[in-house]
Amino acid sequence: MARRPRFTLAALRADAVAGGIGGLLALPQVIAYALIAGVPAEWGLRSAVVVTAVAALAGSSREMITGPAAALSLLTFAVVSPLAEPGSGDYLMLVVTVMALAGVMQLAVGLLRLGRLVNFVSHTVIVGFTAGAAVLIAWSQVPELLGAGSTNSPGAMLQQASWPSVATGAGVILAILVLRRLGLRGGALLGGLVAGSAGVALAGGGDVARVGTLSLASLPAIHPVISPGRLPQLVPGAAAIALLGLLEAAAIARALGRRSGQRIDADRECTGQGVSNLVGSFLGCLPGTGSFTRSAANQEAGARTSVAALVSAVTVAAVALAWPGLGQWLPLPAMAGVILVVAVRLVDVPAIREVLRAGRGEAAVLVATFLATVFLELAYAVLIGVVVSLFVYLAQAARPRIVEVAPRADRPGRDLRNAGKHELAVCPQFAVLRVDGAVFFGAVEHVRDAVRAHTGPERPYLLVIGSGIPLIDVAGAGMLAEEAERLEGMGGALVICSLKDDVRRALHRTGHADRPGQPRLSANPGTAIAETVPRLDDATCARCTVRIFRECAARPGGPAHVAGLSPPDAGT
Repeated sequence: MARRPRFTLAALRADAVAGGIGGLLALPQVIAYALIAGVPAEWGLRSAVVVTAVAALAGSSREMITGPAAALSLLTFAVVSPLAEPGSGDYLMLVVTVMALAGVMQLAVGLLRLGRLVNFVSHTVIVGFTAGAAVLIAWSQVPELLGAGSTNSPGAMLQQASWPSVATGAGVILAILVLRRLGLRGGALLGGLVAGSAGVALAGGGDVARVGTLSLASLPAIHPVISPGRLPQLVPGAAAIALLGLLEAAAIARALGRRSGQRIDADRECTGQGVSNLVGSFLGCLPGTGSFTRSAANQEAGARTSVAALVSAVTVAAVALAWPGLGQWLPLPAMAGVILVVAVRLVDVPAIREVLRAGRGEAAVLVATFLATVFLELAYAVLIGVVVSLFVYLAQAARPRIVEVAPRADRPGRDLRNAGKHELAVCPQFAVLRVDGAVFFGAVEHVRDAVRAHTGPERPYLLVIGSGIPLIDVAGAGMLAEEAERLEGMGGALVICSLKDDVRRALHRTGHADRPGQPRLSANPGTAIAETVPRLDDATCARCTVRIFRECAARPGGPAHVAGLSPPDAGT
């Protein structure tokens, strides 16, 4: 069971320290994410207060920090920017409307106890999406880094480039890298931003654009507006935001929980994410999700309860209210440098290598999701990745592993092993196959082909070892019955052994077991072989020189060398 949080004085002291550090570290990130989303910078600060606090109170994870995130901010921009001019009143209204819709969807998932549905989106899809999002985020910041305005033409960017802006952005990136090299990983973004801002101020960089005024003293007069005419345009994007938000939050919460020993309630976490986004949509905030960077820093700083997230929110609010002119000191090229570093860190190189090593199927999912993210509508990129991953899974499931096994004499247990791998002799009348995978409608033809490849008029007996079969559906049972009837017509039989109890019961319910012309069921390979070998053709046994089974000694032409069999089950 999960350990309950203990609100002791020591825990509260640790939470206060962790939350204070986390709040300061959040400042450059949340401002950067607001710029990515195309909203005023103070929206990022407000989100780091409201969304963070509400999620801490309503969610399950004690250590996760919820708030704006890079990929989610980019997705928000991709969903809303085709419908309105970024930064305009209509654009901001659509942002909070999409946020409210996403919050309602997340809340519904939590209340209906559907939190486990997020498990259907594979880790590979998230890796591919975040890598693609990193490319888009980085490209979107190149004009700001060069001081070239809003142009997207590479030639125009170079022509309009401002060298003070380039120097500022490059200096911030260099400062962040140096600070990380010195071991200040948690505070590197903040330190780099301070260094860049101070450098511009000391150099009198009046030509370098600034973020502008940051004000949390008043709320924007903007609230969600659900217009029936726009719902078809907004719902798909809101669903994508809701899904990505839940995926990131669930992944981060589980990772933190594994380290701290906390068991995460997926449904409550979905509810917490939904409530935080719904509340935030009425207070001028950005869609939020779990932040890996801020959450990891929170845990490493010693956070023990959700109080740390509340302290982080209070810290952001205190800094913003006490220093409303902060934005006038923050150069846009410096923020672009921060965002570029964040984007590069979104590319999880070890995870990509792991996926590529896993096989062509996983690699196809990764590449498809990445390309969809970069070149197609961002709102559908995750969905495309999910569809591709499901197709890959079905393609793999449709080809269960099937190997022929035989007794191996040189092992102490003399049990069944992969005949091809170990170059073992096999019986000319009796095939023994091990099946690992579901025998369902999609795999029927693959299993049938394997059965027919190993049986025939000269080899009419077949034993299927089914300990690795998790499911036999109606189509699979029907196919096995057809093959049993075919083998019986040749004078042989089909025997299935070692089935799990629920699979055995399901096979009995179909009526395709232990009846004339149907597969016979047996407890284990030893029993099945002992019952089948005496039924083999005597004349063929008399001529046989293989004699791989213990029972062959009693057949015509015996006794001879016998490899033997361990009764309980077979390995490969």
